[in-house]
Amino acid sequence: SLPSIPATADTIAIETLLPPAAEETEPLAMPVLLKVIFLSYAPLDTAEEEMVSRIAGALTLKPDDFAIVSADSARGILSIQKLSHVVILGDEAKALLEADDNHRVLLIPHPGTMLREPNLKVSAWNSLQRLKAAL
Repeated sequence: SLPSIPATADTIAIETLLPPAAEETEPLAMPVLLKVIFLSYAPLDTAEEEMVSRIAGALTLKPDDFAIVSADSARGILSIQKLSHVVILGDEAKALLEADDNHRVLLIPHPGTMLREPNLKVSAWNSLQRLKAAL
């Protein structure tokens, strides 16, 4: 418990009795319940990220409903985001998701591949329609 604070204590005295701010300690694992996680093997460039954001918008997702995650942070986010839908962006990212029953998974081509080969967008959108119906 915190020590008692005299009624006349000023702000400086109170701050010295409080624990350090969250940014000075380990970040708190407070899970935000995301509806969809877009999982990429590597960080996306600006055009790829814009494409994924447009996909999310077409799925009627708000910015707080989804996250774009790459290999460096995938394990931590996936471990606290149980029962989220995971859209795997390209074959390379499949290895980042361990087989389990906690995530509903959909594989679409990587956005970079779809930007280079626009004909792949049709099959990706058809797959994403199933996700949209499940949301």
